[in-house]
Amino acid sequence: MKRTVLLSLFALAACKKSVDTKGYEKRLEKELGDLGIEAEKVECPKGASAEKGKSFICKITIDGKTYDFEATVKDKHGDTIDMDTRWVDGKGLVSHKIETALGKDLTTAWGFDTKVDCGERLRFLEADSTLTCKATVEGLTVDIKMEFNDKLEGTSWHAKPEPVAKAKLEGMMNTEVGKQIPNAAATCGDKPLFVVPDDGVFYCTVTDGKQSGKLRVQFAPGTTNVTDWKVEQ
Repeated sequence: MKRTVLLSLFALAACKKSVDTKGYEKRLEKELGDLGIEAEKVECPKGASAEKGKSFICKITIDGKTYDFEATVKDKHGDTIDMDTRWVDGKGLVSHKIETALGKDLTTAWGFDTKVDCGERLRFLEADSTLTCKATVEGLTVDIKMEFNDKLEGTSWHAKPEPVAKAKLEGMMNTEVGKQIPNAAATCGDKPLFVVPDDGVFYCTVTDGKQSGKLRVQFAPGTTNVTDWKVEQ
């Protein structure tokens, strides 16, 4: 996932005491465009000092919302200066890049095409370096909480609630119940994916070809781990 914090080199104004902020505005517009974000407006203050350690704030408007973007003079190299930059609201990420990458990961993990929606085109990490998006798969919509490292690379994700694959559960139950009931076959609903009820109890139907019964499956609280099961007549 490409980071959106911008580190830029750009020319000084002719007097070499102030930053060419007009040129910097164009540079920011281009870099944002390269990340897939079209800024409606970029405004940086005129006459910003080019002295090492000095900072200035640019106002960047995206989808009608204005964000503060801070640039600090880090060093000088002849007629150019090196800037350290940051979004004042925190560590920024481009939503559509996350949506694409995470959508592929979830599709592979769940076996069904999954669409991800992270909301605004520019998002900021929470204090614990996480970001939450919505994922929709087979009619289910769940929250996906992602964790990021210091390089703004996604390291893990967790779904809440986490979908359970019908086929996987049926396969597990066929094996377990079959140890006690020969020729047992479990059917766990008509949806390819489902979420575990709040009480952790889910019912399937089990038959041996002669008679049928209810199969009570118990999941550990807040997880998709089966802890117990029993056949009820």
